[in-house]
Amino acid sequence: MYEKFVLKSKSAGTASPLRAPDNCEVSSLRVEDCLSEASSADAKEGTPELSRRRTAGLAGAAASSSKLYPFLDIPGVGVAFKLVQALQTVLPGLPIGQEKWLLDLVALGTVCDVVTLIDENRMHVFWGLKVLAQTRRPGLKALMAVASVRPKAVSARSLGFGLGPRMNASGRLETAQYSLDLLTATDGLRALEIANQLDAMNKARRSEQDEILKAAIIQAEEFADLPVLVVSAPGWNHGIVGIVAAKLLERYKKPTFVLEEMGEAAKGSARSYGDFSAADAIRASDDIITKGGGHTFAAGVTLPTKNIPAFRKRVNDFYRSQKLMNQPLLLLPKEDSEAGLHELDEALVDAMKQLEPFGNGNPQPILKSTNVVVVNQRKMGTESQHVKLTLEMQGHKIDTIAFNAPAHFFVEPGETVTVWYTVDVNEWNGRRSVEGQLLHLETND
Repeated sequence: MYEKFVLKSKSAGTASPLRAPDNCEVSSLRVEDCLSEASSADAKEGTPELSRRRTAGLAGAAASSSKLYPFLDIPGVGVAFKLVQALQTVLPGLPIGQEKWLLDLVALGTVCDVVTLIDENRMHVFWGLKVLAQTRRPGLKALMAVASVRPKAVSARSLGFGLGPRMNASGRLETAQYSLDLLTATDGLRALEIANQLDAMNKARRSEQDEILKAAIIQAEEFADLPVLVVSAPGWNHGIVGIVAAKLLERYKKPTFVLEEMGEAAKGSARSYGDFSAADAIRASDDIITKGGGHTFAAGVTLPTKNIPAFRKRVNDFYRSQKLMNQPLLLLPKEDSEAGLHELDEALVDAMKQLEPFGNGNPQPILKSTNVVVVNQRKMGTESQHVKLTLEMQGHKIDTIAFNAPAHFFVEPGETVTVWYTVDVNEWNGRRSVEGQLLHLETND
């Protein structure tokens, strides 16, 4: 089986991770034009240095139009990196080639911005992970230590689920200044102190998130018959409600708006999937909201608190007007290949790793196995919310795990099931084994 993944890796994305696309550079002529135009404006204002406005103008010119730049899904951190590369061609004194040591920051920003990991983004993250593995930045070294991420084993997943949430926690709860101080720290002890503060904030964020989610679930049950959920309450931190909306979507398989009531105004976030656009639903409510916007799958909205019932009705009416069919089916994983358990070895995992970095737009390959028998079940977690299943097929076994598993994943031994999962190598106490992460499970009736 692994041959198909070796072949697939040669065409993953539209650019090899080993070199930049041929058209990925901003031309020096374009840079000079932007600098010249901005310099003229600055001269009128008597500003001698390269101002923020000049930088922003160049960044916007580089990435806002396909006529100027061929890859439009590049995130802000990628634009900043391309700006550094471009400035090297026109400003004296900037060392050529040293910009590659910025790629650890570029990789972190790219993954956490959840842009597609294809084309130039894929290249930036691919090489950025290699730089991160040997980074000299005290802040990133401290953050990896606190998050229990081994530098030599750092991956896109480590960034998205380990470093990123800790970096974001300060902005969600207090101020992003903590994260900035971490990235600019020059002293290892100071960096570790800040990293521990961020870790504590992330734990506090999780605790607050769990409390909001519990209350939101109770409220969501009242509107369970509606195709779109709109829940709200005072004191629901609007820096966290987007995560709660995603959790509710996962639980109820419905587009979800979660709002914090702040006196006369309410503010919150939406998460959607499939063919229903959260941004379009907000636009359809333009006359009863204060402001709002976003894109298909994530959006934000502010409205008068008194208008929440009308907003709930409006977005549900909009959903029904779309005449959407079988939307929950779109959330089910689609396998890349069927596999027997005897095929799950380290050679297969190594072949799949050639497709890394995995993420939005370049997901980890999904396998499907049918007629496998559950031979052991073990509940895990403080509230038994996770489950570990040992599966067997024709004498071959594999351990699989599901985090925050739905009730039907807790299958009793002896049941025959069909499973969708990803695989990786788990190393514990010097022992290596292939392990699966369960994405979906169906019992064979």
